[in-house]
Amino acid sequence: MSREESGGGGLTRAASEVRPLLKESSRLGAPATAASRGKPLWPPPREELYAIGGFCAVSREPQPQPEAQGVTRLTTAVAEGNGLNPTFDETFHCLAAEPHQTILRVVVEDEGRLVAYETAVLGSLRCGYRCLHLRSPSGTRIDSCCLLLHISVSTEPNTFGTADELRSMVQSQRSLISQQSRDIHQLSEELSRLGSQPSTPMLTPGATLTALY
Repeated sequence: MSREESGGGGLTRAASEVRPLLKESSRLGAPATAASRGKPLWPPPREELYAIGGFCAVSREPQPQPEAQGVTRLTTAVAEGNGLNPTFDETFHCLAAEPHQTILRVVVEDEGRLVAYETAVLGSLRCGYRCLHLRSPSGTRIDSCCLLLHISVSTEPNTFGTADELRSMVQSQRSLISQQSRDIHQLSEELSRLGSQPSTPMLTPGATLTALY
């Protein structure tokens, strides 16, 4: 991945991005958890990206629209016919400025309940047909429960901001952090002051406490 250095505060910006294309092909051995209720045998999976550093996004288009540039999770459509070996045939574009510090997580949920998942470092995925062996919520691999993927890797120019825009964004974030630090310090002092005061009013002999309703 090529980079460019900007002057001033030593800000580094990725000049090109790595974009693995994950094309879902099929899924094997899907448990029929909802078949008796007339629902799909396998709920559609969801792809998620988590960046430890840098920018990341997932989309169905090679270049996501401005309103979709912050999207980090997408769900596939329900496979037609479904069954024990459904074919989704969808392509997801995973964009990451730092692919080796970005985690890809594939999740399968049924009515909000986690059924299966698997994670991988985005930069470690190799090109070609790959089998993603899914795990149960406890972390153990599920027998015959796999996701067949076709992966390809390419680079895209960084069109998400110039060096000046990134520098301005960093400066605004630093200002916000400084303001929040001052607020935290002020609240901590106020909390310490309140903690040193007695919790109940002290009554002198002969004094009465009247409650007004």
